[in-house]
Amino acid sequence: MEFGVYHEFQCRPDQTPAAAFAEALAQIEAADRWGLDAIWLAEIHQQARRSVMSAPMTVASAIAARTKHIKIGTGVQVLPLCHPLRLAEETATVDQISRGRLLFGVGRSGNPRSYMAYGVPYSESRERFLETLDIVKKAWTQDRFSYDGKYWHFDNASAVPQPFQKPFPPIRVAAASEETFPSLGEAGYPIFVAVRSGSLSGLAPDLAAESAVAEFGEPQEIVAEFARVNPSRRAARRLLGIGPVVGACWAVALITDRAGAWPVPPAARILVGVALITIIALLAAAALTTRYRLAARAGIAGCIGIATLDAVLITGVTLSSAPMTWVMAGAMMASTARIAFAARSLVPALAR
Repeated sequence: MEFGVYHEFQCRPDQTPAAAFAEALAQIEAADRWGLDAIWLAEIHQQARRSVMSAPMTVASAIAARTKHIKIGTGVQVLPLCHPLRLAEETATVDQISRGRLLFGVGRSGNPRSYMAYGVPYSESRERFLETLDIVKKAWTQDRFSYDGKYWHFDNASAVPQPFQKPFPPIRVAAASEETFPSLGEAGYPIFVAVRSGSLSGLAPDLAAESAVAEFGEPQEIVAEFARVNPSRRAARRLLGIGPVVGACWAVALITDRAGAWPVPPAARILVGVALITIIALLAAAALTTRYRLAARAGIAGCIGIATLDAVLITGVTLSSAPMTWVMAGAMMASTARIAFAARSLVPALAR
C-alpha cells in the first residue's frame, strides 16, 4: 500500500495566486522529505475561489524540478479538454524531467462549466476521452503515427520527446459511474476513485463488477482519494468547542456564587458577564470566517480574554471561605486549560 497527498492548490480569499502556489509547492516539498509516495494534482477550471490548479502539467514540471523521490500524479487530467498530441509531449517532458516519476491519472470530470468555457459539449466527453487516450498512447509508443477519428486527425505525426518510462507512464482512470467499472476492468486499467463521503465498503459492488471482467479475476490497483480536513478549519472547530466547556465552567461558578463563594459586587458580575458574552461571540465569528489568519488572531484574543476572566474568578474564590470554593476554582482551571490548548492550536495559522 502507498500513501500520498491529493492537492487542489486551494486559493483562500485572503491569498494571492502567487502565495497559493508558493504555499502548495512548499507542502509538496515537505511531503517529498517526509517520504510520502505520491502527490496527486487536480485539474480545476472556472473556480477561482476554490483553486488555481488549471494547468496540472505545468505544475507537475515545477514539482519535478523541486523534488527527488515523490511520484507525481494527475488526479485527474481532463482528457476531453486537451489537445492529444500536445498532451503526449507535455506528459513525456514531465516524465523525462522527473526521471520516470509521472503517474498519468485521467478522467472526464463532472463539471459541465469547464466544458462550456472550452466550447466542448459535455455530451461528447466520453468519445473525446477515448480518442484522446488512444492518441496519447500511440504517440508515446510509435516514432510516427497516423490517426483518423471522429474528433482528431493526424498524419505521420510524432511526439517529441517520448516518455522516460517504457512503454509509457502508468495510466489510472477515474471511475465514478456504475458502467465505468466493468469497462475499465475489461481494459485492464488501474482505477482512481474518490471516497469523500461514505466508505470504501460502499464501493464493494462496483469493485466486484470490475474484478469480474479483469484479468485473473482480481481488481486492478486502486488509488483512493479520501476526505481532507484543512488544519485551519480543524482549529476553528476547536474554537466552536470552547463554548460548551466555558459555559459549563461558568455555570458552576454561578451556582456556587449563590452560596456566596465569589465575593464580588453585583455590578462587577454584570461586567464580567458582558465580557464573557462578547468574547464567546468573538470566538464564534473567528470559527465561521474563511479568513484564517484573521480568525487565528481573533481566536487567540478571545482565548486570552477568557483565560483572564478565569484568573480573576480563581483569585476571587480562593480568597473566599465558602464550601464550594475549590470546586469552583477547579472548574475555572479546567476552562483555562481548554482555552490554552485551543490557542496553541491556532498559533501556526498566524504564519499562513
